[in-house]
Amino acid sequence: MEYQSIEKKPKEEEFTIELINAHLHGVNSTRSFLTNLTAEKFIDLIEKNQTFPSFQQWMNYYLWLFRNEEEFQQIISEPKFPTKFLVQFIYYSLGKWISGDNEPDEFFMEIATLFSPEKCLQILIDENIVELDVNLALAFISNLDEAGINIYFDRTGNRNDETNFFYDLFSELEDSMIKSFFIKNPELYTYILQMFKREKDKSEIHQKKFENFVEKFKVDLEIIDLTLDIKEKVLQKFDLEKEKSVPCSQRNLSRLVGIINALKGNKNASDIVQILYRQKTIIDREEKELIRSILTDEYMRNMINISENVKL
Repeated sequence: MEYQSIEKKPKEEEFTIELINAHLHGVNSTRSFLTNLTAEKFIDLIEKNQTFPSFQQWMNYYLWLFRNEEEFQQIISEPKFPTKFLVQFIYYSLGKWISGDNEPDEFFMEIATLFSPEKCLQILIDENIVELDVNLALAFISNLDEAGINIYFDRTGNRNDETNFFYDLFSELEDSMIKSFFIKNPELYTYILQMFKREKDKSEIHQKKFENFVEKFKVDLEIIDLTLDIKEKVLQKFDLEKEKSVPCSQRNLSRLVGIINALKGNKNASDIVQILYRQKTIIDREEKELIRSILTDEYMRNMINISENVKL
């Protein structure tokens, strides 16, 4: 039996009743309705109706559609927005992501960008994400600065066991996630490596763990170091916002040539190009394919006559 309304209801209540009964609105009218709600009313709508499966399903659907819009990102990062609902939204989004033929490994880092660092910290603590999913936990942790990390450890009672926390986390981590994690937050990369190095001399156990960590992720760490070095030099020398505003043919060729020369002969060049592309240091697909072609095709490299004197 459908949920019935007998008398004229406020607009948000009518909307809620229709979602509960799986009566869908048009995308544009739904967006207009939701963006006209205050954050307080939006959150109230969620809290009152999240136990209705149909309401939750379609709200997840609309949040997924509007996920890249600033208004919705601000609302879902509100302190009072229920974290339990957001976890359900994240796993709904994972299904949509995979059905769109995207790489599952990239999902958690992408979804974490929708939330403010403060909201990431709140979800991590309130929903005990580390126990739920280490990949999601790491994505949220990568959004935190050093102060946020300290709050996390203080609130979860892990203050005296930070080193083992990260060793255990990395031992369960999909290998492909380590590059994304550290590239996204270079400060955290430095913080964790310094902590590992500081602790390794305190006991044979930590010494062994550090050696195992470096051995396991040796190639990844080399890739991270080189990628961060290239990214930092590009940001220092070039105005990427200005570069984005013009066609590829009108951009500063020294940036592309400098990246090519930095990667020439590197067996991990293809991985680094992909990371630089995801990090927007390589601006678009056209640049990415051009750089890859020159790095892998000697004929094209000779034809274009890349100067080896151009450095970042």
